[in-house]
Amino acid sequence: MLQVDGLGGELFLVSETARFAGEPLEDAGNGFDWRLASPSLRLLEQDPLVEYLDGLVWRAAPVLAVQLVGGHVSLGRCLRWTSVRADGVCRRLIRLGGADSYRLRVELVTHESGVDASGARTFVQHRGEHADCLLAGCRLDDVLAPQLGDRQVLAVLPFQGGCYRGIGRIGQGMPGPDADRQGDRLKVTFDDGEVTYGR
Repeated sequence: MLQVDGLGGELFLVSETARFAGEPLEDAGNGFDWRLASPSLRLLEQDPLVEYLDGLVWRAAPVLAVQLVGGHVSLGRCLRWTSVRADGVCRRLIRLGGADSYRLRVELVTHESGVDASGARTFVQHRGEHADCLLAGCRLDDVLAPQLGDRQVLAVLPFQGGCYRGIGRIGQGMPGPDADRQGDRLKVTFDDGEVTYGR
């Protein structure tokens, strides 16, 4: 069980399914791990096609693993200082607002998958199950907040050394009178999520 009291946090409204092509990826820090540069595309529906620029030719990149929530890919070779792009399908994200602080509880299930050609590199995925979060100091978009109802949201909750990204709903049947909303506090119950470390 991971329990975190953190600062900051963002909420995004999960919107319609959309295709994207030739979208740039940005290096997540080591040349092996990349993510979609546009935050609005970082909820993938399926594994994307990833390519890198080799001289003047785009070639398929060796993908070891994909994190659908967060739009991360782990590659089998270092492509630092290289242009990387992707084609795929995602659920578009619309920024809903932010929070000053949060308290997160999540059960972690660890999966290990993928090695590079030398067998030396393993990608470790931390799935977040049975998670909930209480956000404080929330500031939601005045236009989008009344449209929430029972729609899904994506929460991005950074903590020291990592980040939790989870898909869930705010309260029960928000914004009804029995909702888990107290002033500027919101409770989010997650259906699915992932924890990443070091990015």
